[in-house]
Amino acid sequence: MNNSEFIKFGNNEEHTIKLSFDEPFTKDGQYGKSYLYSGTKGSKDVKFYASAGLHEEIQQQGHKKGSRIEIKKIIKPGEDYSIFTVNGVNTKHNFGSGAQQKVETNVASSSQSSNDIDFIKNKMNELEERIKKLETDSVPF
Repeated sequence: MNNSEFIKFGNNEEHTIKLSFDEPFTKDGQYGKSYLYSGTKGSKDVKFYASAGLHEEIQQQGHKKGSRIEIKKIIKPGEDYSIFTVNGVNTKHNFGSGAQQKVETNVASSSQSSNDIDFIKNKMNELEERIKKLETDSVPF
C-alpha cells in the first residue's frame, strides 16, 4: 500500500471502504492519539485518519478486516458541528437507525457462511418477539 491514496472527508461526501486490517495503526502525536486506517475503495488502495469519534464508531460497530463500511461526514441536524456516520449510524450522537441496522450491516459485510447469518437472524427475531411481549404485558404497579 505504498501508493495509497489518502481520503479527506468533506461534508456530505460518502466513502465506501473495505477495511484491510482489524485495527488501525495508532500513535501518540502532538494533538493526541492518531488512528490511521487502510483499505480499498473500488480497486484503489486508500488510507484515512479517523478522528477519535469516527474511530470509536467503527470499533463500537465491530468492524474488522474485510468489513465494508460507508463513512459520511455530516452537519448534525439542528446543530452547527460535523459528525461522522458509519453505515448511517452515529451512536454517540444518537443519530441513525440504531443497533439493529449495525448488527444487520456487520452480518452482511462479514465473511460468515449463510448458516451463521440465518442463525443470527433467527436470534434477532426471537429477541424482537420477546421485546414485543414485554412491551404488551401489563405492569402490576
